[in-house]
Amino acid sequence: MEISEAYDRLPYPSKFFNLTNPDHLAAVAMLLGLEPAPPEKCTVLELGCGNGSNLIAHAYNLKESQFVGVDISGGHIEAAERSAEELGIKNTKFRQMDVKDLSEKDFGRFDYIIAHGLISWIPLEVRDRIFEVYGELLNENGIGYISYNAYPGARQREMIRDVFRYHTEGGEEPEERVRGSLEILEMLAGHSVDSKIHRPIFTHEFERHSRHSVSDIFHDELADHYHPLHFYEFNELLERNGLKFLSEAEYHAMSMGQFSEEVREFADGIDDLVRREQYLDYFRGRAFRQTLFCRNGLEIERAPDPSLIERFYAASSMKPDSPEPDLSPGKVIHFTGNRGQGIQIDHPLTKAALCILGQEWGRPVHVPILLQSARQLLEHAGIMIENDDSQESITRTILFRIFEGTDLLEFHTVGLEASQTVSDRPKLNRLARWQLESARNVTSLFGLNVGVRDEVSAELLRLADGTRTHAELLAGVEEFIDSADKALDRTELPDDLESWMNESLSELAKLGVFEA
Repeated sequence: MEISEAYDRLPYPSKFFNLTNPDHLAAVAMLLGLEPAPPEKCTVLELGCGNGSNLIAHAYNLKESQFVGVDISGGHIEAAERSAEELGIKNTKFRQMDVKDLSEKDFGRFDYIIAHGLISWIPLEVRDRIFEVYGELLNENGIGYISYNAYPGARQREMIRDVFRYHTEGGEEPEERVRGSLEILEMLAGHSVDSKIHRPIFTHEFERHSRHSVSDIFHDELADHYHPLHFYEFNELLERNGLKFLSEAEYHAMSMGQFSEEVREFADGIDDLVRREQYLDYFRGRAFRQTLFCRNGLEIERAPDPSLIERFYAASSMKPDSPEPDLSPGKVIHFTGNRGQGIQIDHPLTKAALCILGQEWGRPVHVPILLQSARQLLEHAGIMIENDDSQESITRTILFRIFEGTDLLEFHTVGLEASQTVSDRPKLNRLARWQLESARNVTSLFGLNVGVRDEVSAELLRLADGTRTHAELLAGVEEFIDSADKALDRTELPDDLESWMNESLSELAKLGVFEA
């Protein structure tokens, strides 16, 4: 089956990835000493844009920038154009075409070029052409992003893919092939006689695929092409096209904090960055990479200066475990993020800064304002600190180390604005209402990716269209629950629905999902 035919028969689901947002790409590049185009006014190209859901999510909040998406599927492009028109988005263009036919003559150059979930599932000659496109169309200070399946971890996925394709060989309908694939995988997970290696793999993969859509499994595991890469092979393709490795899009994914002292010493003894990263992939068993790169002539600062964070906006969901944290010197405070991870801090100014970020989440705070507010918070608590410049330098360093080693703190180059209050008739922003039709996460007006926890939460957001009072929203949620079929897990319903709704609305407003 041709790739275009496969996507027309079963379109890829709506998805959007904050790590491909030019705001995030610019922040990482700037920390490493580069000066990319400002995200507020830049040009972005997405290769294999699907139904446009990713580009549209970025374009909605960055209205002065221009976004171009290309995809081989006519159905995808029609859906993208229809969605952009429906949302009134004027800064996107979509083209149906084979990426092999892209040229600078037709498109010009771009400040950011992204390709998510593309190069591992296409013919090798097309993959090689994509790297040529980056070499030809990326601006001199441009940033490229490519995600791909990586060895050694991709070997495990390769084994499952072989089982799926063998078991469903000759099948025609995508849904039928996916159903058959899951059935044989469940049987293998339950009955493999190799309990040391294969059964754990089959069990893990069955649990993972059980959370995926039919379209995900069909286009990823049952695709005609599957070409993972070692990291060093990826870099050979970059070098061949005048490009070089910058970092992982998840900056903390390069941290060595999880390794033993012996492994860290081994890695520190390898001068070549690519070779070191390849060995660390072996230790991690890494199966997937999201890699950033730039033109070969640019100078990269591999040991970033923490003072650079003064240029950014910081955001973090971390909150202190105590409702009245002790900001005094030497007193340790444990901060916990919204996914349960935590850190301990005893430095007064840093503790105050993290308390402020937790209160402001999800509005990013400009770092100079954050430090000023943190000093004021300490003064209000009667805590005096000496040598402000030195203490601020320590705080900047700690914040950078948190960003470098965890996903608990974000840096942004753009300070987006949104209301954080709950109105009498809450109204979900227009982009999020569109996303909610086909996804279980939405984009806030701060650019945050907000997960929708369950069907009741999704219904609350659907009802919040600006026409209903709080009482009417509550009645609507109650009616939804009463009419829901057995698929709704009633054991997870809150005891006090009204309190739950009010708390949810308040939390969502802080994240910036509602229009003013």
